[in-house]
Amino acid sequence: MIFLQTWLSSYSATNGCRANSTTTRHPGCRVTRQPSRLSSFCYRGEYLKYKDPIKSLSARIRDLLGRMTLEEKIGQMTQIERKDAFPDVMKKYFIGSVLSGGGSVPAPKATAETWVNMVNELQKCALSTRLGIPMIYGIDAVHGNNNVYRATIFPHNVGLGVTRQRIGAATALEVRATGIQYAFSPCIASHKMSFGSLTRALFISQQINNFGLLV
Repeated sequence: MIFLQTWLSSYSATNGCRANSTTTRHPGCRVTRQPSRLSSFCYRGEYLKYKDPIKSLSARIRDLLGRMTLEEKIGQMTQIERKDAFPDVMKKYFIGSVLSGGGSVPAPKATAETWVNMVNELQKCALSTRLGIPMIYGIDAVHGNNNVYRATIFPHNVGLGVTRQRIGAATALEVRATGIQYAFSPCIASHKMSFGSLTRALFISQQINNFGLLV
């Protein structure tokens, strides 16, 4: 649901039906001399409120949830590892999110282009399901977008804290360039935690700067 507003605002009518002055796609869509705005959110004669960006977000979410089966709701709350995200799995189980953990790559020395192609293929699988809900791809980008070949690599957070480097924006740009919407870092960790988590902490201060890093 987090990705709902962004997706629906740029919804492509190729998944629905866009009526025009010469063609009627489905019998329930309104056809006029000028294309109807509502026709863009009509599928097989039915108006789909959740695809209409003019409606309030809460109304669209209620409409979408009302159409979802229990299986679809479970699928949307599920995140699976990339290596298990086969096309038939994405479609059959209505998977809502896919994860690349540390070292989980689509190919050895995978370039940004390789990542984009993989994410796009998985997204096509998600959009081909009954309700066409897009999946969210997440990646463990702790030291920059470190799973991408030749990406910029940064020190661990404890090192960043010492040098006061701010890498949040740089990492976000490199992650988004691969088609991925969700990065699991930079993260906030307490210096009082275990040694493994300590290396992810930056400073004792609890003040947060614009990049989401402790300062």
